[in-house]
Amino acid sequence: MQKCHTMKHKGIEIVMVDLANATPDQSIEIMANASLLISSMPEKSVRIFTDATNATYTTSVLSALKNFTTHNSKFVRASAVIGADGIRALALATAAKVSGRKIKAFDNREEALDWLITAN
Repeated sequence: MQKCHTMKHKGIEIVMVDLANATPDQSIEIMANASLLISSMPEKSVRIFTDATNATYTTSVLSALKNFTTHNSKFVRASAVIGADGIRALALATAAKVSGRKIKAFDNREEALDWLITAN
């Protein structure tokens, strides 16, 4: 399965960014691919679901995450994340602050996806 792709949830298109269990190099590559996909879409239209469960974060990944969230801000309507615990929660808070947008954390995929389809 692709680590970055569009999917439908209850008829609404969502960009899936799957960082689950990713190594630092994999995370950086996935975010780069996701950025290309997201930037090809209309401004303020993209709903992003990210699974960060057990992803390994390093200073390089944090830098890539900062660039990813900042670069894509004008395209994003809403962003939801699962798996943001420990260092990942800190990274999420930092990314949200740097990008100036809300990135909401959830305990499970279904809650995150249901929120995304209703988010304005």
